[in-house]
Amino acid sequence: MGLSEKAVNSSSVRLLALFFYALSLAPRESFYLWDGLPLVLALAGMRSGWWRLGVRWLKLNLFLALLALSLFLANEGMEKILVMLFRSNLILLFTLALFGERDRFEAVRAMAELRFPVKLVSLTFFCVRFVESFIVEIAGWRERLRARGVRLGSNQATYKGFGYLLGSLLSKAFEESDSLALTLRARGYQGEILLSSSSLASFLDKILLLSSMVIWMAGWTLLCWSL
Repeated sequence: MGLSEKAVNSSSVRLLALFFYALSLAPRESFYLWDGLPLVLALAGMRSGWWRLGVRWLKLNLFLALLALSLFLANEGMEKILVMLFRSNLILLFTLALFGERDRFEAVRAMAELRFPVKLVSLTFFCVRFVESFIVEIAGWRERLRARGVRLGSNQATYKGFGYLLGSLLSKAFEESDSLALTLRARGYQGEILLSSSSLASFLDKILLLSSMVIWMAGWTLLCWSL
């Protein structure tokens, strides 16, 4: 089936939608019902992966909870903290709904299609590549501990294990960087990562971008009027 028959989601359009959505919410202290429209559309467009999205959302909210605690200890007002949490969760859920089930390199491909600086695209590509390598290494480390009957917890064995893992990750990062540098030189790398173009934007992608742009324009218009 060709692209003309069935358009597939375009990461560049989704990245633009995320940009406008985040930009519309970032400077505001008040929110409106229509602010949730792009999020509802993005969640409705998900065919699967609801459980994984929920798990990732809860894990990332642990970081937001620590941030809220630091603001509370800094004597920030509770209203300001709640606004920060609400705004962050809107953007976080929208990001997970758009890119949560996609390949990690889709964001790099989107940056290249949107003509981001070449060095920034290359740097992002290498960062994603090494993060992916670290994730695989950590997963293998956990499996090896389970096979040995070691349970992770607040004990000396766990702390030692994390120490060995950190040393292993750093050593592996240097080894992989040297190997990658030799590979790129052998392939004639000239400072630019060549990526295949993503497919055409679907109707849902266009609606997400349009709704995000409308909310961005409406939000900034209301913000200017309130000044």
